Amino acid sequence: MKFSELDFNIQHVLNRIFSPTGLTAGITEFLDSRNLSSSDWELVSKTLENIENEKLNIIIESLLGRVVFGDIPAGGGGTETLLRAALLKILAGCAPQEVLFLVSFENQTQEIKNKMLELTPSKKSEIERINFSTASMFLENVLKEKAEDQSLLVRLGMAENFSYSSRWMELLAEERNGVNMSVYFWMVLHRKLTGSLTSVPEELREDTEEVFRSYEVSLENRCLFDRVGMCNLIRRFYDFDKEFLIKHFAKFSAIFVDNGERYLPGEWPILRIFSKNGVLAVCGDFSISFYTPKDVQLGVEFRTFTLSNTFRHSPSVIECLSNLSGRNIVSQNSVSDTGFVYYEAKDVQDELEFIAFEIKQLILRGMGASKIGIIYSSGDFPVKFSQPALKSGIDCLEYPSSDSIIPLAEKLLEIIEKNPGASTMEILRKNLSAAEVLRVSAWFERHLRKFGPYEAISRRNNVILEDIRKLKERAPFSVKIVAEYFANAYQFDAVFLPDFEEGTYTGNMKSIFYKVTSRAASCVFITRPLVREALYYWQKPFEPSPSKLVAFFPSGASKGSDRGPVKRLLKKLF
Repeated sequence: MKFSELDFNIQHVLNRIFSPTGLTAGITEFLDSRNLSSSDWELVSKTLENIENEKLNIIIESLLGRVVFGDIPAGGGGTETLLRAALLKILAGCAPQEVLFLVSFENQTQEIKNKMLELTPSKKSEIERINFSTASMFLENVLKEKAEDQSLLVRLGMAENFSYSSRWMELLAEERNGVNMSVYFWMVLHRKLTGSLTSVPEELREDTEEVFRSYEVSLENRCLFDRVGMCNLIRRFYDFDKEFLIKHFAKFSAIFVDNGERYLPGEWPILRIFSKNGVLAVCGDFSISFYTPKDVQLGVEFRTFTLSNTFRHSPSVIECLSNLSGRNIVSQNSVSDTGFVYYEAKDVQDELEFIAFEIKQLILRGMGASKIGIIYSSGDFPVKFSQPALKSGIDCLEYPSSDSIIPLAEKLLEIIEKNPGASTMEILRKNLSAAEVLRVSAWFERHLRKFGPYEAISRRNNVILEDIRKLKERAPFSVKIVAEYFANAYQFDAVFLPDFEEGTYTGNMKSIFYKVTSRAASCVFITRPLVREALYYWQKPFEPSPSKLVAFFPSGASKGSDRGPVKRLLKKLF
């Protein structure tokens, strides 16, 4: 159906939506050529309703087959802009399997699909066929996928199992990372593989630790892969055999990239290789990146739209984010301001008890436990916090490990209940997709290790069934404990940030502090102990220095402390 044949009311709505772009005639002509049905025209209007002009421009530019970047602050709706752009592309006749949507973490996929279904419930089957992936997984699959009976990895002379080795070190010896250009990638890789900075020059150790934690050579899906290394390999192959790569792998009509600030400038031309029409739409917060989209060299013209609005944060959180980014972020919603608190605890135990006490108070005041998150950088924090949490009656779950099971809980319960005497891993492989098996296998393997070698399979399955049921029941009433690297995958009303000292959050880690602070909608609680126990028993306790990042706190931040003789006297009395 042509635009001119539509009901007058729909025409009026679409004209009102398209008019701010100044491209009404071009858009309607493009959609006319796609021969949309009347119901699809209505879905187009629904998909584009109540959206800001700059975001509308991003969506329309990608629809018309152009490259576009959106520089949008955290909480400003970058992900929603991209999912609307992907939906519009499908409504315009693009095959869903030819749409690639790159996310930061795999557990974001279901949330994006749910939002798409809210906008277009009649397009459920098409939404399910969209290619969602992390960059690491996508590039790994490209390098391992066989074409003409040989994978790109083998053609490049690499091992099929893709393990890190001295060969990787040779390939990446001169490669620099994207967070701090003074740090070579081999330094970060060595930090990942050895857990040590001994081989890194002393003057670069602090910078290398920052790069490791912000850009991270990450354990993503339990595999030692990193997209810098893979992009480097793909670029080498592209230069060597361009025709082969384009023939077999440039199969996407459009590529949508969320959290674009996580990518290096040199990665954009490589990702664009996989779009047969060169269509690339990117959203991210580039105010915390070392480059802006204008610095990207793609060989084609593209447009950048910059926004400064956030819909998710309270005034104190916005002030902190503005201080960190240098961007004047503006609130579009009146989110209530619960507070921004900095507490200096007597010691680690006092810090943990303070966090437990404040969480209890927030829950008593009506905040849902699942809306509270503790973002930690020290690996032993969940174990240390378990006792104070138990004393305060707070239930906690670790993420993202719990997140791998909860969305699939109903399906897993049904599968195991139907096969009570079968090997757990066997029935998972038979009844789940490869991606789902990969997602849940770590959790199941960890639980199966608890059983003795001669324990009956039926008993194992009964215990696992009970664990899954409890996990599902606890999720809505549990505080989320999230590793720092995975913080971007979650949103909270309140965020607790322990260990805020110079050794953990050095003064140059603005990007990490920005990331964790932006997860909070209404309040942030930051703590640090004034005294830490020594690592070895023969050493004395020591006083860690405060992080220099306190300079970026909002002007109204509350400060509490456990130091001083009066404070100690009052504690003894009361």
